[in-house]
Amino acid sequence: MKWIGYAPSVKNRVSAPGEIEWAPKGGAVVPVSVLFADVRGYTSLTEGISPAEVPALMNRFYETASSALLARGGLLGQVEGDNVMGLYVPGWPERSTGARRSRAGAPCCG
Repeated sequence: MKWIGYAPSVKNRVSAPGEIEWAPKGGAVVPVSVLFADVRGYTSLTEGISPAEVPALMNRFYETASSALLARGGLLGQVEGDNVMGLYVPGWPERSTGARRSRAGAPCCG
């Protein structure tokens, strides 16, 4: 594929060209905010329902958490087990403020 312009990035051999080529050499120090949200009492909750109901419960949680994050300018960093991780990077997609970040956690927690 190299002959048609698809070769590993010179900055990151795992990514495709163009994905991070615009980034400055050596990287940059960027302050980010990280939000972790999980299902309170997950173990005891899942012990009280059938195994078939667990995926439906978790999919509902993932959908609610990711919607809250994305609606407030966050990035869905990771979904694992009974938790999600959201990232707020300054300038992505617009200026993220502390108030916007803290409001993103409200719908997921309670």
